[in-house]
Amino acid sequence: MTKPAFEWQISLGNVIQIALLLIAGSIGWATFDARIAANETAIRNGISDGRRIDAEHEMRLRTMETSNARAEERFTSILALLARIDSRLERIEQGDQK
Repeated sequence: MTKPAFEWQISLGNVIQIALLLIAGSIGWATFDARIAANETAIRNGISDGRRIDAEHEMRLRTMETSNARAEERFTSILALLARIDSRLERIEQGDQK
């Protein structure tokens, strides 16, 4: 069986591979750094926008609560009207049976 042999020589292919590895690493680092900067900017803008958005949500919530209260009041009045109609129908039915 033959032993593996290593030649300690640097060829043009090795130099090209090392250069491409360094280029790919620098491009990756630049992309990563750009993404970090974009996220930092978004976070900084989001904090000031977040307060405005919270105020808008609070206003919408109050509007919905008011609307819900009105709808609930209407529903209660409809239930009262139905109860009165039901009692009248019962009296009419009792009058017909006599």
